[in-house]
Amino acid sequence: MKVIAFTLGIGFVIAGCIVQGVAAPDRTAATCYAKSEFASVDGCSSALRGRIKDQSLFTTMRMSGQDRYYSAPGTQSDHPVPFSAAGVDYGVGNVDSDIAAQGGYKTPGVSELPAGATLDSVNHVITLRFTGSDITLQGWDFTGWTVALIGSSGGTLHWWNNQWKESDFTNRQTSLRGTGILRTSVDSCTNIDVRNSEFVRDVVKYPNAAWEFYIFQNGSGACKPKTSIYYSYFESVTQHAVRIQSSGPTDVRWNLFKGMGQCGDNNAGLTNPALCAHGNFYVQFATQPEVEVQNLQFNTMYTDDHSMSATSQISFFIYGKPEFVIHFKKLIASHNILVSNTNPHHSKVSGTVAFLTQTMAQGNGSGVIDELEYEGNYTDCTGSYPIGIRLGVVPKVLKESGNVNLLTGETYRPNAFLPARGNGCKKF
Repeated sequence: MKVIAFTLGIGFVIAGCIVQGVAAPDRTAATCYAKSEFASVDGCSSALRGRIKDQSLFTTMRMSGQDRYYSAPGTQSDHPVPFSAAGVDYGVGNVDSDIAAQGGYKTPGVSELPAGATLDSVNHVITLRFTGSDITLQGWDFTGWTVALIGSSGGTLHWWNNQWKESDFTNRQTSLRGTGILRTSVDSCTNIDVRNSEFVRDVVKYPNAAWEFYIFQNGSGACKPKTSIYYSYFESVTQHAVRIQSSGPTDVRWNLFKGMGQCGDNNAGLTNPALCAHGNFYVQFATQPEVEVQNLQFNTMYTDDHSMSATSQISFFIYGKPEFVIHFKKLIASHNILVSNTNPHHSKVSGTVAFLTQTMAQGNGSGVIDELEYEGNYTDCTGSYPIGIRLGVVPKVLKESGNVNLLTGETYRPNAFLPARGNGCKKF
């Protein structure tokens, strides 16, 4: 299996995980997997001391009656993957020591925002206008706020060590459906660089919230803005944790995603089912003629017992553009932990994830995928229906090997076509 490491060229370098402009690594909380076959690229050796870390997470993820995971046929394991896992062996999310060093979180309306920012205290929207220079937001608590990026002159938003925890803004959120907590305008040329940040919603306390996305890159197809997300934590998103509609490259690595497609439990006072939605941890809605490399590696993604029926954990959509053929250059979804469990609280759904990973054309869209790399993923398809992996759009080149069903330790392969019903992860 080949692991891809590359540079996005927006003011930082990721190659052996050298991070510029971030505090010196505090790695004392990392317990890197000693047997890692991917120690130079699995993210552990360069992880900061993110506070979200649970070494029993492989046990926590087994919620549907499974009593064990397998790393190979007949080989039970408490650490079934051959690499250090995000949120298990090393922490993700905020670095508490850095927050304490600056005297606590900065807050909108109290702390001074950088130049180019305007604050709408009525609608709780912060707008950042980019004119070509970078803007850094580091150590902020944006709970109750959304941040909008505008400007067609380029520049990068460095969103480092920030948190967002949902407040009860149900009415306001309903009016903002289809947007995101951190979002770009359709004509934006702004790159997004997210590190060690947290986006969390209390699905029990606020079951009817209508936020659809946490991060929404909707930038211009002409300038192809880039999106990178590292060492961050996403929990209980109502629909998509990360939604990309620009044609620029993305690099999403070393993150923990928990719960999606959420709107509360049947047993927890759900009062507005219209706010329920299918979801994706990561979705590329391609609407531009040519889409650059999309790279997702070494992420931990699992649904929990609040998840509703959902579309996919990783989706690459070719979306409703009959006037031209959409061209994906390369898609990489490798070395991820993908766990889909059933939801015991929802009698209306037979599982929480339709597909762990999928490529498909939607509406009148048509497209071509030059290459898809799907290698070394470790999956639990218990709640996946009707099938684990779907290739609705078959790539010209498919690199697939070493994908393991955690329930049996057997390898499986992506399914070329969607059957009427299928077993989640078929044996290779």
